Amino acid sequence: MILFQDIRYLIQDADTVQEHVDLLVDGSRIAAVGKCSPPPATQVVNCADKAMHAGFCNAHTHLWQMLLKGRRDDLPLDQWCDLVILPLIEAVKAPGAEGEHIGYLWTKLGMAEMIRSGVTSFVDMDLESAGAGLAKACLEVGMRGAFALEIVDAWYDKDPQACQASKARVTAFLDAYHDPAPEALVRVLMGPSEPNMCTHKLLEWTVATAKEYHTGIEIHLAETRRDVETLLSARGKLAWQYCEDLGMLSPRLLGVHSVHTRPEEFGLIRRGGAHVIYNPKSNMKLGSGIAPISEMLAEGINVALACDGTASNDLSDMYEEMRAGVMLQKVKNMDPSAMTARDIFRLATENGAKALGAPAGTLYEGKLADLVLLDLTAPHLINFTGRIVPLLVYCAKASDVDSVMVHGKFLMRDKQLLTMDEAAVRQELLDIGAPYCNF
Repeated sequence: MILFQDIRYLIQDADTVQEHVDLLVDGSRIAAVGKCSPPPATQVVNCADKAMHAGFCNAHTHLWQMLLKGRRDDLPLDQWCDLVILPLIEAVKAPGAEGEHIGYLWTKLGMAEMIRSGVTSFVDMDLESAGAGLAKACLEVGMRGAFALEIVDAWYDKDPQACQASKARVTAFLDAYHDPAPEALVRVLMGPSEPNMCTHKLLEWTVATAKEYHTGIEIHLAETRRDVETLLSARGKLAWQYCEDLGMLSPRLLGVHSVHTRPEEFGLIRRGGAHVIYNPKSNMKLGSGIAPISEMLAEGINVALACDGTASNDLSDMYEEMRAGVMLQKVKNMDPSAMTARDIFRLATENGAKALGAPAGTLYEGKLADLVLLDLTAPHLINFTGRIVPLLVYCAKASDVDSVMVHGKFLMRDKQLLTMDEAAVRQELLDIGAPYCNF
């Protein structure tokens, strides 16, 4: 057992904060909250100058883009895909490429960056050619990861045989690694890239396979105006309407971006129980627009927060993402009350856990012990009001994260990663990654 003793601020959820209390972890779960006497042989962690909050869920990323940080900041999405994304995809999938091993490395380094910013769970839409390496890295590090192997058949590779090979790799990955249990450390989702990049036949296969394996689907939807107009022209439907026609609309669906989702689709999303994934910084960098998140929340839609890939953000820092996300909604609506610090904190924690179906995201008895300790001693965190949630949203930095626990085990303690050799992973990725990025 581990007892976190005298926590200065315990943020149980966005609306509930306790001061100077204890939290007891037994195995993978929170056993007690309050004033606790440590049982025999309990490890005691003094938290007098710490805040504790549930770990963040980064509900959409592309960890393979660790190889593309800082590439371009002058392209819209369609050109960015062709000039930044496609060359690396082709290099990693080329004959002789070490897809699985380099995937293992970018996953580990990506997890290191996320852990250091308080992320305990994530959804990674990754390259299907790197499959086994992704899961191996996640299991070794002990982070909670859901992997959606991205698949297309109407963009860069229209060869039917190549699409069949991609389907086979996705199915093999599901067979090897998918665990449908809510508390699973590794889960597999279906990952059709975007309706305009997939044929109707491929999307039907995606829905059927998701039902067969009792898993979810993550897909980019209505990210740009062009995406919406192209789909309307080709299929005569808006994005969420098309998902309903496919039988895809359900609580298992995570619709990423939804920047140009129209008000007439809101009721459809809510009734279907699907989830919207908000990626504010990526949408800003690519000039895609501002998603109508405050309006969606008012409609009762579950919205989770994410950083997107590290070529379109270019960080996996959820504190910075919260700041950008809440301020954008205030600007979009020209109303400072359009979204609050508590609203965006909820998106980053419990709403993300809900989207994944995991018993996490809040700190109550029986919940998974996925949590973060934040050092409050830095000058930018001085506080006389006790309003700790707004303080964290507007002032905290990834560098303030002191310790991170997932499934009751420390992945970082006193700012030191415990389940990987971060420097060695970084160096190996530098050593073997350069040829893939020579464009």
